[in-house]
Amino acid sequence: MSFCTDCGKENNTDDKFCYSCGKSLEQHPTSTNPSSERATFSGAGAYSSITQVDPYGRKSGPYSLENLTKAIYVFLALQLITSLGAMITAFSFGSKISNYGYDSWRQAMRAEETVLNWELASFIFLLITGILFITFIWRSTKNLITAGLATKRGAGWSIGGWFIPIGFLWIPYQTVKELIELQPNIDDPWGPEEMAGREIARNTKWWLIIWISGFITELLGRISVSIWETANNIDDLSAHYTFQGIVGLIWILLIGGYFFITQTIYERQKGFKSRISS
Repeated sequence: MSFCTDCGKENNTDDKFCYSCGKSLEQHPTSTNPSSERATFSGAGAYSSITQVDPYGRKSGPYSLENLTKAIYVFLALQLITSLGAMITAFSFGSKISNYGYDSWRQAMRAEETVLNWELASFIFLLITGILFITFIWRSTKNLITAGLATKRGAGWSIGGWFIPIGFLWIPYQTVKELIELQPNIDDPWGPEEMAGREIARNTKWWLIIWISGFITELLGRISVSIWETANNIDDLSAHYTFQGIVGLIWILLIGGYFFITQTIYERQKGFKSRISS
């Protein structure tokens, strides 16, 4: 069999012209499909040499994750700093606001403005981190597919799953779980099969805890807002800031969790070198 170098369609070996586009096959004889160079493996999921090229000459995968991982670390650190500021401010006013006496409402307004400023900065860094993390997940999923490892969903789901109603409750969790479990390199950084199995099981459990904790944080945040909107005495204001402090504390722990998950996935794919820029 031969493949047309113009459109990539398969033709019989003795054909002189492509049946699809009419291009002469004698001018550019080939016995392999130029649209892809298949991977060779020396073990299950082991990367040897692979670069996929589409009919237009564009390369795809494997992707390098090093620079993207560093960027995620930087913005997670910035998010940690701003979240700490919001948490400390909220806890501080939650414990002291009743001591302000007749000036409590004015102090409460000042506290709310301070906490909101910290939270706004944290949200901006959260948005940037989220974009980077989803891109990181997409590239990691593409690397698995490029290595010839079957995934339950395509790479598009690694992005779209976060935004699908109802589906966002489990699709992102399953996607990241798969990235923790599947190893595209023959040299597993977690050691022999038995040791790697324990590491996979532990990290998958931590990811489940992180995922559930994220929804708990969202619920507590809504409760805090509800208390603020219906507050009519000093005790209500104190409860509001206490809730905000708890939300901030859980979120700080979640930031550490996302750092851990990013590092985990990066370790699994660290040796999967890219032939294109990161």
